[in-house]
Amino acid sequence: MSGYAQDFWRIIQSNRKNLSQERLELFAHDIRAEISARINYYGNISVKHANALCIKYDALSLLANYVRSHPEQKEGETFYEIDCITENVEASSWAIESRRSALLPFYICNEFDLPYWALLANCIDRQYEVTLNCNGNERKELCVKHPVIGGEYTVVSNWSTCVCNQFIVDVKPLFSEEDDR
Repeated sequence: MSGYAQDFWRIIQSNRKNLSQERLELFAHDIRAEISARINYYGNISVKHANALCIKYDALSLLANYVRSHPEQKEGETFYEIDCITENVEASSWAIESRRSALLPFYICNEFDLPYWALLANCIDRQYEVTLNCNGNERKELCVKHPVIGGEYTVVSNWSTCVCNQFIVDVKPLFSEEDDR
């Protein structure tokens, strides 16, 4: 599934200038609905007080922060419950058969393993044009706020590349500010 999502993401990015914001929001809605359905069917994560058709960016952020601050947690044997209002994350034991664990969309070995689908769903219609100044040279990068790695922005062409805040000159949202959530 992750490989398909990566391909889908590359196709969207290569055609970014030809896609309207409405089209991106439609893609995001469909992907979020699919993730919600998969979590409801398989998931070891329960998200409370979130829009039924949207896995909130905040929920993934809360989960990522919890995983990072509890390195001793055996994620593959854990059920996570996230409350988007109280920002509380509860973890409880939940044994998973190894053959079934591969089917779980949120089977986490570490915070870098949250699958592309979740990242894509939360980032696809929340992109930013970030102007960077490195050694006197300014350049613009298409970025998203990444819920896992911990850097505020990451380059869309490479999820593992965080943008150093000291190099950021300007940030321009490529979506309506009132739609941000």
